[in-house]
Amino acid sequence: MILYILKQAKVYIFVLTFIVIRVRTHEAVEELPMGQQVQVDWGEIIIKNSENKDVKLYFITFVLSHSRYKYVEWLDRPFTTRDTIRCHEKAFQFFGECQRKSYMIKIIL
Repeated sequence: MILYILKQAKVYIFVLTFIVIRVRTHEAVEELPMGQQVQVDWGEIIIKNSENKDVKLYFITFVLSHSRYKYVEWLDRPFTTRDTIRCHEKAFQFFGECQRKSYMIKIIL
């Protein structure tokens, strides 16, 4: 906790600031045979369109844990559950339908 005292126009303002430190824990994941685990992540990016206006694009990525092969799909709107399921099916088809386990590492809504 840090206490700041600010003096403005002969008025003392007391500001209490709390510093929150969050420790992110990581743990090793069991090494699985090739083709049995995929990491899934969602994200967004803002780019300029042909009219030089900002456009937000959303993406979902799939990365095979062992080989690091990647599959990405883009949308001009946030992903729905239906979109996510469709993308999983298309990614598995792209990778050869050999995955048996998926591991979601981050969800951005």
